[in-house]
Amino acid sequence: LLARLQLLADIQKTSAVSQYNLPKVCVLSAGFNEKSWLLRNSLGLSLCLPLLSSLVSAQNTSIQENYHNKIPMPFFDIESKIAHQETSSLETEPIPSFVPAEDTDKEVISLLRVLNGTIANIKDYPFTTFVYALLGNSGEACTGSLISSKVIVTAAHCLFDPNQVPFSPSKIYVSAGTNTNINDAPSANIFRASKIVPHPSYDPRTALNDVGLIFLTTSVPSSIATPTKIYTGEISDSLPVAAAGWGLTSNDPDAQVADVLSYVNLNISSSAECKILNPVWNGNSGYTICTLIQNGKDTCYGDSGGPLAVLNTNQNPMPIVGLTSIGNSPGNDEKPLCGQPGGTAYYTNLKNYLSWINQQMNDTTTTTGTTLYPLFS
Repeated sequence: LLARLQLLADIQKTSAVSQYNLPKVCVLSAGFNEKSWLLRNSLGLSLCLPLLSSLVSAQNTSIQENYHNKIPMPFFDIESKIAHQETSSLETEPIPSFVPAEDTDKEVISLLRVLNGTIANIKDYPFTTFVYALLGNSGEACTGSLISSKVIVTAAHCLFDPNQVPFSPSKIYVSAGTNTNINDAPSANIFRASKIVPHPSYDPRTALNDVGLIFLTTSVPSSIATPTKIYTGEISDSLPVAAAGWGLTSNDPDAQVADVLSYVNLNISSSAECKILNPVWNGNSGYTICTLIQNGKDTCYGDSGGPLAVLNTNQNPMPIVGLTSIGNSPGNDEKPLCGQPGGTAYYTNLKNYLSWINQQMNDTTTTTGTTLYPLFS
């Protein structure tokens, strides 16, 4: 017990405690109060989440290790597929099947598919894109949203490899206008990236500022996909929203990226659990929006960067208010399960990044002549 108390005392001295205004006293009992939830860390000691988060920050490691994290996506020969597209007048072709990654011991990524959701009609989500990054002999899968004919908004963490090095744009591909994942998408629906821009203040330790942009080499024709707008209205617990993505549909350890796009209706929440399970959350008008898991409905590994869309706005397509970022569940040991009772998920609040997004798009239009799409809903 003395050793444990000394460890807690050492943690409380870290700058992260004052930086995030975290509580300096945490209970050591098996219960929890409004400020703490006991977890098991790698040392086998019980720590409340705020202090565990402080320890993680002090060690300069990612807090996302204890949140929904990324998953492998098997390799397929997308280069050959793109080459065929560029030499065959965009004719469609049978898609090569996934082949196992040779480097099977290397963990590759995709952060947050939806659990207990419904297969989506792409006409309802015409802006949703599958984002694929080549990574050695495997790949990383995420989701994104088209906000102009040549710009996709996604999570910043989708633009980095496991060593936190930004991907080369030449390794990024997206498919648009189809509810199948990129492996089954027609060649005409696959596009290359010319530039990627993660937010300069993205912090992998806390997942703050988890937003980034992908600029495409060519415009997505309006006959294939339709850009969406960013919602700028009030965000309340009663705002009806739905998340979409190609992530996992179960907690099966062998589950992989989904074949088809799914969506799930979610509940925005301001409950105490939002702060308990993510100490840097500071209300839904802040940088992240919290949803509380109910009836097992949740985003999961593979949905990262996907849209949190606002329903019943009478706008077509529906506007998006957030991007799938991270999630957590009570009693999380190492890798939290998706859709657990009392769990939470967090979405980057896009309204707070409109100025940055517009600046990046305007900087690019100066040199490319791209026509901007109105972002505001």
